[in-house]
Amino acid sequence: MKKIILGGLIIVIGISVSYLLFNIGNKNKQDQIQTSEEINTSGWSDYHNSEYNIGFSYPSDFIIEEKSDSVEIYTPTSLCKTDEGGPTLHEIVASEYRIQIIQHEGSGYDQIWQEIFGFSSENNYDGMKNIAGREVQYFHQGAEMAFGKTAYLLKLTETEALEINTYIPILIYGCDPPFNKVLGSANHLYDQIFETFEFLD
Repeated sequence: MKKIILGGLIIVIGISVSYLLFNIGNKNKQDQIQTSEEINTSGWSDYHNSEYNIGFSYPSDFIIEEKSDSVEIYTPTSLCKTDEGGPTLHEIVASEYRIQIIQHEGSGYDQIWQEIFGFSSENNYDGMKNIAGREVQYFHQGAEMAFGKTAYLLKLTETEALEINTYIPILIYGCDPPFNKVLGSANHLYDQIFETFEFLD
């Protein structure tokens, strides 16, 4: 009798585990399909900056803000809550998607990287990405931060480079108006924007 009960339990557990694994696999597959879909860029706006010598396209409902030392591209802001810096929630004004571009000058690429990020670029980056036909080093940061950031450094000349920062909401909750995520994965959207980058000369 005990053997029959034990056998039945093993069968039930096996079926449950198989069902769980099937659903997880199915969900991962659906997420992969959703984030790999091409974003329709036909209605995007074009932006050109002669000072930075770059141009690119971006979703037409994004806001472009040219500051004295940078250019920012972002979605309309929402009033959200975050627990960054402690256990209690506090209010923060946030955008679902945001890119910041800053021009830097120095004696060379490695010196500019060191000056911006505080450490050497040699073997201290997370990967490479092709932007405007050039290989660009980048690294991620964002543990316990309201926004995760990926920082890229695009070489313009021997003494000039563009710092490009992309942000992803992490410890952000209860936004009003809510983030709608209609454009899908933030990283996928940023990749689509990077594909449009070009030098003006």
